[in-house]
Amino acid sequence: MHDILLALGCSIRSLLRPAVFRHLIWPGVAAALLWTVVAVLSWEAIIDAAMRWTEGVGAWIGSAQSIVAGVLLLLVKITVAFVFLLLIHVTAMLLVVVVALPMMLDQVAASDYADLEQRQGGSLIGSIRNTLVASMLFALVLIVSLPLWLLPGMALMALLLATGWLNQRIMGYDVLMRHADRDELAHLRRALRLPLLLLSCGAALLACVPVLNIVTPAFEGLVFVHFMLRALRRERGVSILDPEPEATDISTAIPISGNHT
Repeated sequence: MHDILLALGCSIRSLLRPAVFRHLIWPGVAAALLWTVVAVLSWEAIIDAAMRWTEGVGAWIGSAQSIVAGVLLLLVKITVAFVFLLLIHVTAMLLVVVVALPMMLDQVAASDYADLEQRQGGSLIGSIRNTLVASMLFALVLIVSLPLWLLPGMALMALLLATGWLNQRIMGYDVLMRHADRDELAHLRRALRLPLLLLSCGAALLACVPVLNIVTPAFEGLVFVHFMLRALRRERGVSILDPEPEATDISTAIPISGNHT
C-alpha cells in the first residue's frame, strides 16, 4: 500500500508538466461522447430487453408483483447505467494504452527514471497480442457471469473485478515492455499482480463516478508508470543517488590543465 500511495503522489507531481497533463482528459472525453450517444439512442431498447430477460424474477417473490416490477426496473436501470460508465472507462483505457500512455511514459521516464536502462523485453507485437487476448478473456468472463447479474450487486462486482483484471493485464505489460528485459517483465508482472489488481479495481470503482470517470483512465496509466518503474528500479538495485559511472570516468581521465609556460 505504501508503494501505491507513493506512486499516487509522484503521479500528481507529474501532472504539473503540461506535456503530461494534456493527456489526462482527452481519452475520457472521447470515450464519454461515444458511449453517451450510444446510450441515448439505445436506452429504451436495452431496458426493454433487460426486463424481458429478467421477467421471471417476480415469480420468485410471491404476490407483490407491482412492487417487484418497480424495484426490478430500478435495479435494471442502475445496472445498465453502471455498464455504460464502465464501458466509457474501458474504452478510455484502451485509448490511453494505444496513444496517451506511450507519450506519458516517454516524458516521465526521461525526467524521473533516466537511470533505468531500456532493455526492450517487450514489443509492439507482444503488446497487441496481450491486449487482444486480455480483451477476449474480459468479454468471455462477462458472458459467463451473466446469470449472476440476477443477484443484487453481483453485476457491479463482476464488472469491477473483470475491468480491474483487464487494466492490470494490459498496462502491466505496456509500461514495462521498453525498460524491462524478458525475465524482469515476466517476474514483476507476476510478483506485483495483487497490488496491481487492487490499484486497477480502485480505478474501476472511481470510473463509476461521473466526471471522475473522464480522468481516471489516464491517471491510472500514469500511476502504473510510476509504480512499475519504481519496482523495476528496486529489482535492479539502482539508486538515483549513485554517481553515473560515465561522469566519474571522464572526470578522472581528463587532467586539470595547468599553466604550462
